[in-house]
Order: sequence, then structure tokens, then C-alpha cells
Amino acid sequence: MIRQRWIPSAIAVALFAIFLSGCLADIRPDSIKSGYTKADIEKGRALLHKAMESHGGLGPWKAHKTAEVILTDDWRGFMLKTFFLPWPENKVPIKAEYLLGTNDSRGTFLEGSRKGEIWGIQNWATYKQRPGEAPVFKKDKAIKFYLPTYQYFFELPFHLPFAEIVIYAGEDELAGQTYDVVFVSWNTDAPQEKTDQYLTYISRKTGLIDYLRYTVRDQYGFIVGNMQFTDYRDVQGIQVPFRQTVVSADRPDGKKVLHQVLYKSVVFGVDLPKEAFYPDPEQRAEKQE
Repeated sequence: MIRQRWIPSAIAVALFAIFLSGCLADIRPDSIKSGYTKADIEKGRALLHKAMESHGGLGPWKAHKTAEVILTDDWRGFMLKTFFLPWPENKVPIKAEYLLGTNDSRGTFLEGSRKGEIWGIQNWATYKQRPGEAPVFKKDKAIKFYLPTYQYFFELPFHLPFAEIVIYAGEDELAGQTYDVVFVSWNTDAPQEKTDQYLTYISRKTGLIDYLRYTVRDQYGFIVGNMQFTDYRDVQGIQVPFRQTVVSADRPDGKKVLHQVLYKSVVFGVDLPKEAFYPDPEQRAEKQE
């Protein structure tokens, strides 16, 4: 009986998601929708550059070419783990290796049934590599979305200041602190099918980005996410949030956790051979289409 009731429900959810996928979420505050000034643009850009300095500064960041991050990703609830968990097992430790400033990275499972297996992306081509075997390139939507996304959040304070659209969106109070809010996007501030919008919340107390509200166009146009950055630690001169929590709410200070990424360790400047990021330099995503 349970299975018979669940199947129509799952179909209904899927159809509803397809219907909503045509609706583009718009996280612009009313202050931006109604118009903004050159001063708002200048203030927004200045705040993001100041935040970048608080996170360690562009010079020290660029000096680090690579990063090695040991992390776990804890997805909560049956539905999320069934339909959205990108990894073979929940909370499995992963060694993520990033070539900073690019979208090329790889993740190695350190425990579980896939221990030693590598999932990687190079030139947007995705591959899996079992221990002792050659990498097998095959189109994989989970790898193509999640590996660059996790790297993007890791590098966020050093990306957003250089976005095409940066606008000061006023102030807000979250968890008893006052934040300057900056809207970020590309091409135009209006909703676009292929381009995300971001609202960054910069602490007036620390200068760090504590909260982020964002769209997820690569999955469904209607999805809006909320990220909380906490447990900041100094790693080789860079301020790194060792806890990244995605919550379900209309505001980024919500309490209902959807999933949480915990960093166990972070090391910059790891000496990795070129083949670590480009096991087959000839492979590119367009060859998989």
C-alpha cells in the first residue's frame, strides 16, 4: 500500500517540478527592482572588495594555486537523500582537490563502498577512476554540477567582487547582527535562464560573508538556496568557513537544515602533478555531447 501511494506522489512531485522549472525565481529586493543609482553600484563593489580583504586579500589568495579539503556532506531527511544526495553514501569523507581559479577539480572517497574511487571534472568533461585503473570519461550530471558548485562556494569571496552586476541592496539584521546586503549577477540584474543571482550578507562586525541567498538555475529555475558560513578559521592567511549549512527558509538565517558541509582540514598550495587535474588533456565536454 505504501509503495502504491508513493509512486503517484513521486510522479506528481516530478510534474510539479517540471511546471515550476519554467518560473524563474527573482531574489532582487524591491529597492533594486524599483531602480538604483550609480552610488549604489559603487558602494556594492566597494563592500565586496573590502570583504575580500577581510577574507585574506586577493594577492595572498592568488599565491595559492591549489587547495586540498577533507570534507563530509550530511544530507537530512529521506526525500533529500533519495532525490538529491550526489554521493554514493551520506556523510562519507571526501578529499576534494581544487585547481583554484578554474572549474577543474576532483574528489576521492576516503571511506565506504567506493573507497579510493575518484570523481573528477576537467574542461567540463566528467570522469570516474577506480583505484589502480585508468579514468573513464562519461557524461555525469551529478559530477558536472556538484564538484564545481562546492568549489565555487569555497572560492566565493574571491569571485563575487568581479561580477558584472554588483549593487548595494541596503542593510538587514540577522541573528542579532547588522549586515550590509549586496546583490550580484551577470549581464543584467533581471532574472535569466542561465545566470544566477546572489545576495551576499557582509557582517559589519567582522567584514566576512556570513550568509548567502542564491538561485540555482542549473537545476530548476524556481529554486532559491540559503547558505550559512560559520566556524571561520585562519588557514595560511585565508579566512575559511569550516561549516557551510544550507537551510530551507525565506531568509538565510533559517533553522531547518537541508544539508551541511563540514571541513575536516584545509591546506593551500598542495603540490599536485598536472595529471591530477587533467588525466586526459584532450577530453572536453563538447566531445561528450
